Amino acid sequence: MAEIERLGKDPLTNRDLYFLNAMDLDEIPGRMNFSSPNFICLIAWDSDRSSVEEISSLVEPLIKYGASYFCAWGNDCERVHDTIDEIDSYPYNDIGSPEDSVIMTTWHSDESLEKTLYFF
Repeated sequence: MAEIERLGKDPLTNRDLYFLNAMDLDEIPGRMNFSSPNFICLIAWDSDRSSVEEISSLVEPLIKYGASYFCAWGNDCERVHDTIDEIDSYPYNDIGSPEDSVIMTTWHSDESLEKTLYFF
């Protein structure tokens, strides 16, 4: 199981920064604790060989733990973005986000990882 590593604070935003490197969906911890009830999540993933169910199995727990902004980068990141939007907009989802909440998403298919990290 991969471990979430606290990297410190971003000097510009003063936000806590965490890092998780998981090579497989099974490595993602079932429980996540952060210093804030909401967080921004960068998903850097070549998901072109992943099913919508696999993308959902990654995203749904992150939303439950408070992800309120997703940046997607990598092959087929547009589909990751669209899947997140679909999960959040489904009126009878069980992910626990309030009906009036907003989850922001962006995709960065034409940008380098460096530019995407700067945006993030």
